[in-house]
Amino acid sequence: MRINSYMRPIAGLLLAGAALLATGSAQSEPLVVNGETISPSERFEAAKAEGKLNVFSTYDLAPMEAVVAAFKKDTGLEVSHMRLTSGQMFERVTSEFAANRLDADYVDLTDMSLVARLVEQKILAPYKVESFDALPAELRADDGSYYQFMRSIMVVSVNNALVNDADTPKSWQDLLDPKFKGVIGMASIDAGGTAFSSYAFMKEKLGDDYWKKLAAQSPRIYPTATPVMTDIVRGETFLGINPISLPLAQIDSGAPITIVYPQEGLPAFPIAGGMTSSAKNRNAAQVFLDWLTSKRGGEVIASTAAYALNPDAPNPTFGDSALPSNDQLFNVSEKTWLELRQPYTEEWRSHFGSR
Repeated sequence: MRINSYMRPIAGLLLAGAALLATGSAQSEPLVVNGETISPSERFEAAKAEGKLNVFSTYDLAPMEAVVAAFKKDTGLEVSHMRLTSGQMFERVTSEFAANRLDADYVDLTDMSLVARLVEQKILAPYKVESFDALPAELRADDGSYYQFMRSIMVVSVNNALVNDADTPKSWQDLLDPKFKGVIGMASIDAGGTAFSSYAFMKEKLGDDYWKKLAAQSPRIYPTATPVMTDIVRGETFLGINPISLPLAQIDSGAPITIVYPQEGLPAFPIAGGMTSSAKNRNAAQVFLDWLTSKRGGEVIASTAAYALNPDAPNPTFGDSALPSNDQLFNVSEKTWLELRQPYTEEWRSHFGSR
């Protein structure tokens, strides 16, 4: 058969494809995004053979959905994503693991004391990601059993329809002004790692008597952070302490909310975890961990207004606005999480009288 000149390139491709079929599959390729090699070819090919990943996460739903969507686009893997609070997640994961029916390939929590318990119970499995040596040692386990994949911050949210610019607090100390008595909303320390991080920051950075002074302001205590934000928007309270994702979502929807980054610093809380020891899609889980800790994953995380683990990732942003730099963050120490979590909780309850 005679082949016309314009058909020769196509014919060449068809012949090359036939040769590959005759000798076996095409050579496998690593996961590379924007010139960055994220996972080696053998692991990535095995992940594609598994084809899917089950993610159990405590990160807020909308930003985690953005992270998952980017991962799916980069890898072609299907992802099942479920979101619970840390307390709910810990109870579900530990009970399902004990019954040999934990489907999660990946789990994270916002409470490092609970993460430590997942490690102790061997629910989280060690895995050293490709970028392991470049990651801050204080934000990962030495054996790779957990990573603080992303950190978010606690901020002061203000209803600017009720509080004018002149009266808007600029610092944590400003919350102690008598004009704010009875109009501050905040979550109980029992709400989880997000709340505990903010109260540990207050105690360790603002003075041992700060809790007592804040309690004297008669703040409204809520079981979680979400209703705190709801009541600020409604005007039931004037201002409150929230994870930044909540006021950002309200601003995005047009609510009259101002975010304050107090000058003394910002409590950071982790979204930390790793691959489960019972993972059915083990290679896909490892690729996900490689991706989360890569520069590419860090760029996606930063776009959700969280601080990524990879040191080459950019500063978080919201729209055209950059969030405070990493050096303004307060990270709760391992000792505080593991040794002082319960004593701090009991002391907080003695001041605020709430569980």
